[in-house]
Amino acid sequence: MKSTAQSKFDTIIKEGFQKILKPLGFRKKALNFYLQLSDLGHIINIQKNRYSNKEELSYTINCGVFIPEYWKVVYNYRDEPVPDFPTEAVCFIRTRIGPLMSKHDTWYKVNRSTDEREASNEMQIIVEQFILPFFNRLRTKADILSALEDPNFVVYNPGRIVLYGEYGEFEKAKAEYEKVMNEIRPHHPYRMTVFEYGKKYGIV
Repeated sequence: MKSTAQSKFDTIIKEGFQKILKPLGFRKKALNFYLQLSDLGHIINIQKNRYSNKEELSYTINCGVFIPEYWKVVYNYRDEPVPDFPTEAVCFIRTRIGPLMSKHDTWYKVNRSTDEREASNEMQIIVEQFILPFFNRLRTKADILSALEDPNFVVYNPGRIVLYGEYGEFEKAKAEYEKVMNEIRPHHPYRMTVFEYGKKYGIV
């Protein structure tokens, strides 16, 4: 039998997320929502705190932009087909709700005293005012390339090198490669990884 906290949490997921996301085309699997677009995909992951218990649980929201070309190069270890429901962990762009709201890392508690209607309304506002606008700026390859031009746009290495290479922007890939290599200490093992990507795209 589910605890009161878990039952309230289930209601928050249904009313705060699924109610808005399903009509937009997002599919649900466990605590993940995924929308497949022509060039890429948007995923929302509800992450429970591992220390949650039946009396109280907490969760945060992870958002990701999945790009097949990037996944094939960085994560496709066994020559598998592109997943039709990828995880947030293999996305090209990853962020949490805290930074999206210009806050520190943010977690939400659910326990016996939680008003699930109020909490669901709060999640609806977060989805509509922060998550969807973030996704709407990143819907096509052109949107991604435009975002990559912003030096403040956070992409983990070797993200820019790989995507510029996959999109045929080899001069930009080379510039990014040189920048990254200049930032890595001379004998750091990661230099070889970056070097291999440079060879892959013919920029070294």
